[in-house]
Amino acid sequence: MAGHRLFISLPHEVLYTILRFAANATSTVDVLCNILAPLSKTIHADLKNNGNELWEIILWEYSPRGAANISRVEVASYRAVRKRRRQSKRLRPTTAKDDVAHAHLSLRDRTESAVLALSEMACDRTAPLSLGRLRGVFREFGPVLRVDQRARIGGTLLVECCRARFVVEGVVLRCVRALVEEYGADPNVPAAEGHTGFVGAPLPPLVVVAARGMSRVVKFLVGAGADIAQVGTTRFRLYTNPRKSVRGTHTPLQFALAMRDAEIQHGAKTSELISLNRCIHILTDASELIDSFHQSGN
Repeated sequence: MAGHRLFISLPHEVLYTILRFAANATSTVDVLCNILAPLSKTIHADLKNNGNELWEIILWEYSPRGAANISRVEVASYRAVRKRRRQSKRLRPTTAKDDVAHAHLSLRDRTESAVLALSEMACDRTAPLSLGRLRGVFREFGPVLRVDQRARIGGTLLVECCRARFVVEGVVLRCVRALVEEYGADPNVPAAEGHTGFVGAPLPPLVVVAARGMSRVVKFLVGAGADIAQVGTTRFRLYTNPRKSVRGTHTPLQFALAMRDAEIQHGAKTSELISLNRCIHILTDASELIDSFHQSGN
């Protein structure tokens, strides 16, 4: 209990800085409400009754500039505007927490729309995925989005980019790089394949690009920290015979190996297996490096 009281007694700027170590922007609300508050009645009560200043700081996460770049003067200005806000006498004045809740729901809905738009783009032959169109999605629905959020159909922005058809690998690589490096996408957040809501078989981005033989994207994601041991459950059509497919629950390396074996069985030429072989080489080297590291640690 003493630790809980010390935690909530911290200056709100300090408390917010600590929270940002535990969560990305627009995710601190989840940490506060779904992790910390249920653990302590003291924290729950403080957030409900006395945490207005903290909610005011968090609210700026939903602005284009983000909380990290907001000055105290701007926070004070927002506070003054909120207090002057005229409302119907039938409605109670909103609090900063109410404003955060509204901003969070709005952001969640806009991100849902963004994932759906990108999903349609990934399968569109006439207007396929491009870096410019990806940025257009952020302009239309953003600029701030919950980049790792899964849509109700199960997809994420990163996985939808990895699934993109009717484009060369370089386009997928540019879009994936932008999502990870510019927009902060986590390469280890899987989609939920084949199910609505957040329930379903996991489908990590690395599994998709490994099975598709996108060696440059595989190399980038591995370098960005993608977990090569994370399994995915789905099926992939063969290049040599689209009526046939490989399905199962496998790691990226296992899917790449299974795809190569199936392609060979259906008459794939050596030249058609170059990219898959590169993926297998990259993932094998990464696996051996991890094994060597673990063995040296023991």
